[in-house]
Amino acid sequence: MVVMANDDLQLRNLTNDDIALLASVGITTREQFERVGGDKAYLLLLETGKTDDSDLLYRLRGAEHDIDWKILAERDHRSSKTLFVDVDEP
Repeated sequence: MVVMANDDLQLRNLTNDDIALLASVGITTREQFERVGGDKAYLLLLETGKTDDSDLLYRLRGAEHDIDWKILAERDHRSSKTLFVDVDEP
């Protein structure tokens, strides 16, 4: 079955493939996406085996907050590095 991209779900960062993935789990409109949110949408996709693309999480979060997903990815990467640097050795 081919799911076509939905014009009602044109959100920042999301590709036509991302939109088709969301449609495959029942998220076909901006309103539905906003109600579910980026994190839960990603979990739905993981649970159904539709994706294993970690960048998709950032694209969905960016779409939810209308910011470039690369900013979120870089921020998270820097935070992770800081956590490892700040951990005291046992």
